[in-house]
Amino acid sequence: MSFRETAEKMSQILELQHSPIAVRLIKSGEEIPKNIKVPDKRSRHCQLLMLTRHGETLLLTPDHLSCPAAAAAFGFAPLPEMISSGKMLHTLDKVERLR
Repeated sequence: MSFRETAEKMSQILELQHSPIAVRLIKSGEEIPKNIKVPDKRSRHCQLLMLTRHGETLLLTPDHLSCPAAAAAFGFAPLPEMISSGKMLHTLDKVERLR
């Protein structure tokens, strides 16, 4: 089954509002496919995902990623103490109390 067929079936079953996106990991030194757009500026991972769900094909590198949590999740950088301790979420009123 092609990606397009799989995406259509997934969209129907899950009643998605947008098409699912695919992620391809490229090894360091591997040639980058020609249809991939490099973001113009540093962006958050969620912003890049929003662009891809509307048809953009983007290259995500440590230089283009501004979100420290996403950078850590991808292995580009260590997780900052403020995030790993929960202090950032507490400061943003996302959690009631710290551990």
